[in-house]
Order: sequence, then C-alpha cells, then structure tokens
Amino acid sequence: EPFFTTKPPSQGTGLGLASVKAFMEKAGGDLRVHSAPQAGTTFDLVFPLAEQASPAALSDSLLAAIPAGAPEVLVVEDSPGILRVLRLSLQRAGVVVHAFARGADAISAWEELADRVQVLVTDVVMPDMSGHELAKTLRERRPDLGVVFVSGFDPSGLTLERSTFLGKPFTLSQLLEALKSVSPVQAGS
Repeated sequence: EPFFTTKPPSQGTGLGLASVKAFMEKAGGDLRVHSAPQAGTTFDLVFPLAEQASPAALSDSLLAAIPAGAPEVLVVEDSPGILRVLRLSLQRAGVVVHAFARGADAISAWEELADRVQVLVTDVVMPDMSGHELAKTLRERRPDLGVVFVSGFDPSGLTLERSTFLGKPFTLSQLLEALKSVSPVQAGS
C-alpha cells in the first residue's frame, strides 16, 4: 500500500515498493512476492521479452527522430542508473549530453551551458529541488529552453509552456520525439 512504512517519518515515505509495482505493471511485467516467517521475503521482477530489432533499422529510425543539428541536452536525474542509461542512450543517438544528478549542480553549470543547450530533460521528483523548479530557474536565463519532464508519478500540476511529459518507463524513440517536439529549433521552424 502506498505511503505505508514501518520506518520513522524521517527515513522513508513508503513509496518504494508501490513505485516498483507501478513501474513493472506499466512495463507489462509483474512483481512477485514470496515471504515466509523466519526466512525473509523475496521479490521477483518479471519482465516481458523484448522484441528484437535489427541494429541498422533501429539506428535509422532513431536518427530520423533527432532534430536537425542535434541538440545539446541537459539531463538531470537523481537516480545514478537511470542517469547513466539516459546519457549513454542519447550519446549513441548523436545527441550532446550534459548530465547531472542534482538540480543544484545543473544550475551551477548553467552559466556556461545556457547558450548551447536547447532542451532540459529532468526528473520531476528529486531530493534537492523539483524538476519544475529547476526548469523555471534555468528559463530565467534562457526563456526558449525546451523541457521534457520524466517521472513515474502523476504529471498533474506540471504546466509550463513548450514542455512535455514522459511517464517512466519510456523508450529512446519516445524520448527523441519528445526532444524534437520541445526543441527551440523545431518550434521556430
């Protein structure tokens, strides 16, 4: 049950297992729980089989989704594993990526990056600041910055001009289409 935890208030929200279950269901998988007294609990994550695509066909379709003059993108995601996958996937698709795990670090680097970065890809829920707060702060210097919000949670309340939302999990093709839809180059053409 969401928000149920046996931990003290300062040590957890009780959303971890509910988030994993929601993620698995959205991905077409399943979360299985096996528990026995004195033996402990085991959680099995069961993923659906992925459809195989030829590398050449995959590359061609991904390259077609990238805006002309591939954008430089600022990616801010507090989960190290997700940040790494986003960075590597976008780089392999030909996008220049500047990646940060904290909103505060992205803001510190923004003075140097603002003239080059066209799109911000940010998690919505992060420990130091929300993705919405980050986007508003960066847009003070670069009003035409496109924004792609990503989250496993409900996007209600995310209203920002030239922004879009991708629910986790999402594919690289969906992310590239989202980049294209909010890119200032795309919007201005």
